[in-house]
Amino acid sequence: MQKHKHPELFIKQFKGIFKKIITVKIPDEINSCKPQQLKQIANRSGIKCDVAPSIESAIKLLSNKKPKVITSFGSLYLIGKILSLN
Repeated sequence: MQKHKHPELFIKQFKGIFKKIITVKIPDEINSCKPQQLKQIANRSGIKCDVAPSIESAIKLLSNKKPKVITSFGSLYLIGKILSLN
């Protein structure tokens, strides 16, 4: 998520919708929020959150568990990076 997109207001909307959020750094985006900062915001909003060191590691972390719906949100830059891995 880009720093200027008000991450506090954005993230708190998802309380009760997702069981957990996993934050990652958007590669090559200097204006993106730090994953640890997003985790702190999520935790303050009452949302369970983990930090992954990369998009690939976040996907591996999620794919090791039972079937589920995986959603990516917060940045079109991030979506582009995820799609480029496919």
